[in-house]
Amino acid sequence: SHSLKMPVEAQVNLPDFDPTVQLIGGIFEEEVNHAEAAYREGYYGYSREYLKSLMGYCIGCHTRGTSGPKFLGALDIPNNVKGSPYLTGEYLAATRRFEDALKSYEEAIRDPAFLKKEQLQWEQAVTHALMISVRVLNDSVRSLRVVDEALKIKDLPYYFQRDLMDWREEITEWKSEGNKKYDDVDDYFDA
Repeated sequence: SHSLKMPVEAQVNLPDFDPTVQLIGGIFEEEVNHAEAAYREGYYGYSREYLKSLMGYCIGCHTRGTSGPKFLGALDIPNNVKGSPYLTGEYLAATRRFEDALKSYEEAIRDPAFLKKEQLQWEQAVTHALMISVRVLNDSVRSLRVVDEALKIKDLPYYFQRDLMDWREEITEWKSEGNKKYDDVDDYFDA
């Protein structure tokens, strides 16, 4: 096993130095090691599903901004991902192809059968689409579209419908500000 954490020395030189990246990287590494141990013990299905659940870590770090590696060599979508808009979105987001990832997530969000079959992944498609449209694209119109598409689906769990309505209200307010960007969290709360 190798280290997945970015050395602190490398982080300090980043324009948006954030010490939480190191902490999150450590947790991510522990989670990957857990999946690896499960695999070595013969729990292949569990290990595979566990690893799939870790994509949020990739997306969380890789959508912190528009800078970073572009993974130009990762042009082809792997065969085990093709056919699933959600998994395609996960792969594309992890390889920083955000516009294409957002399109894949939007396709997954519009599929009511996907919600019925894979509720957790459907909810992740919504939240990951919003991570991209808000954090990377800084696009309130696109963010509203994501929320509105999700709200069109019938039989949404009440708690998630409530979250979507709250997000819609916040995004609408953000849109009225002209997609104002905040340099840090304190600026947002001081506004």
